[in-house]
Amino acid sequence: MNLTDPAFLIALLLGVGGVVLFLKTRKGEPEPLRCPDCREPLDLEQEIVDPDHPELRYVAGERRGLFVCRQCGKRLRGRY
Repeated sequence: MNLTDPAFLIALLLGVGGVVLFLKTRKGEPEPLRCPDCREPLDLEQEIVDPDHPELRYVAGERRGLFVCRQCGKRLRGRY
């Protein structure tokens, strides 16, 4: 294997560039859910696991749960 081969160097450059681009453009943590009445952040009270798709409990943005507001006590279902 010749490390100075132009095809190898181009493939290496594209691979590294692709990984860097992926890391720069991926989404961060989603904002916490807020109470619609008092706009306070909600606390997760209980996780809801879909029996047909239990693997979704590990995917951010696809998880579901019951949330409660610290201030007004309102309970909501939401995705997080």
